[in-house]
Amino acid sequence: MGLLKPIWMTKNLKKRDKAIAAVQRLEDAIQLENAAINAPMEAVAQAACSRIMDQATLAEVAIHARWRRVATQAAAQIDDSSLLVKIALEAGADKGGSVAAKRVDDQDALAQIARTAPSAYTRVAAMEKLDDMEIVAEIAYSDPNHDVSIKALNRIADQHIIVDIARTVQDPYVRMAALEKIDNPELTRDIEASWSQEQKSSTSYANMLSDAVGQLVAEKEKAAKRAAEGSCPHCGVQLTAPRGGVPDSAAVYCSNCGGRVR
Repeated sequence: MGLLKPIWMTKNLKKRDKAIAAVQRLEDAIQLENAAINAPMEAVAQAACSRIMDQATLAEVAIHARWRRVATQAAAQIDDSSLLVKIALEAGADKGGSVAAKRVDDQDALAQIARTAPSAYTRVAAMEKLDDMEIVAEIAYSDPNHDVSIKALNRIADQHIIVDIARTVQDPYVRMAALEKIDNPELTRDIEASWSQEQKSSTSYANMLSDAVGQLVAEKEKAAKRAAEGSCPHCGVQLTAPRGGVPDSAAVYCSNCGGRVR
């Protein structure tokens, strides 16, 4: 027979209070870290995280926790700037990276995070704190996620840069966002005319635009299917109703990714 699993590993909601009480009594640092990262129930993981005082351990929780709220809770408890940078550079999507990036002040570190962090949310959080507008423009031109590029573009006031982005960036979403920021109607018409010419002479651009539209439609269909199945439309995690229910007029957010679900 195998060893009995610790109570914090239970998935039985009826045993949740016992599991929370168990982690509140834990003294072993390794077990607390393991519970904070891996507990199947979010409340149990949060209880374990709240017991951790070691900064390096909290950083591991912020990077690896299965629950987004636990990851952000851990990141919020950290004061060591080098660990905050580590979290921002290593945490994947929907983990503690964006919370960590918002607490970093060093401009060189922020530039590195804005350019290379694996999470788009984290890159945005760092980019929004940058003072160097040349780096912000670089991100608008080149970030692989068009949402990040557009958020960087929205910080740019220089019309020369905005016009150049509208003319040269290949992503159609970024180009359209740039076009909407141009304050010269005649120039806007010229750029739109050049796009039309590109579409006539370049099948690659037309294919790229078609692919982008198809991807957007597929994402919306996937989100609708998830919602119909009772899951978060953003991350796919099964949703559970909070105790006491939720008023019809209240906004509801996913406890895993933080996305709005109602």
